[in-house]
Amino acid sequence: MLASIGSSEQEMMRGLVWVYALSLIGSLLGWSWLGSQLLGQETAWKRCYPWVLALSTPWLMTAKFVWSETSFLLLFTAYAVGLYSYLTTKRKGWLLAATAAGMLLPLQRTAGFFVLFGVALGLVVAYRRTLRAYALALALHFLLSVSGGLLWQVRVWRTGLDLPLVLSNPATAGGQAMSDFGFMLVHWLLPLPVPTAPITWGYLAGGALVVAILVVGAAEIGKFGQVLLITAGVYVVLHALSYQLSRGSAGFHDSERYAAVFFGPVMLLLFGALRRTLGNHPRLLHVLLLIWLLYPAARMIHNAVFLRSRPTPHFTTAMGSADQIGNAAQ
Repeated sequence: MLASIGSSEQEMMRGLVWVYALSLIGSLLGWSWLGSQLLGQETAWKRCYPWVLALSTPWLMTAKFVWSETSFLLLFTAYAVGLYSYLTTKRKGWLLAATAAGMLLPLQRTAGFFVLFGVALGLVVAYRRTLRAYALALALHFLLSVSGGLLWQVRVWRTGLDLPLVLSNPATAGGQAMSDFGFMLVHWLLPLPVPTAPITWGYLAGGALVVAILVVGAAEIGKFGQVLLITAGVYVVLHALSYQLSRGSAGFHDSERYAAVFFGPVMLLLFGALRRTLGNHPRLLHVLLLIWLLYPAARMIHNAVFLRSRPTPHFTTAMGSADQIGNAAQ
């Protein structure tokens, strides 16, 4: 796709900027629409939620790692919009759109399998009483969605290009990865010092508290909110497991980069929890939201200034600069 834009590095870099911009704008529009559907008719929610997404550092940082990050974010957004629209309207065109995005998810990144497995489990749990009406169509949907990724994995295995599974840091038994994700969840809400120990119990506890709040939000939003919550949970757990069984680097920078795709759902569930607890006090809620928005805005501006000074990486240089960018951009 990039080569079709031009053969020179400058032309391909210009194409990358368009990929980043269109992916981020598409994700912003998609999740803003989902927020307007799931958060009810209250105008304040519809106005605040897009601003939280627009001021998100996780989305901003993905555009300075590897070009596929923002594309994966857009694919998941399209998948969520298509699936929700199908479940609410029963129009097959939406399911076809979700299937097209679903087929690309595991081809774009192996973590796409984590997303699909989480969605399947979430549908069984949240829609168990009404799933019979969708059972055949959804079964075919998931079969087609994973088929391309599975065929690709078989091809990689047969050509001997796959990396062997090597137990990484067995002493932590996945605790470090969960601590990193806990730090990331709390860091999305509050300014925190960077963890210095492999496992920080305070961040584990803080992450668990945020998850409990998100459970409240899922109950408030309804069935699709529960699907999003379960999908995010499965995604994080399987990522933590993959850290232990691969040579892939872990750490809170990678955790935020990988989890950025779920920033939209997490904020959506958080808004659901706020609506349940403070919905009867709109003025207080608006004041608290305005005060809190100062933090993501300040963080976003700080990182935008820094990231603008960095060259936009492409497929030949991205991996070499990812760690440096992550260490400096907080």
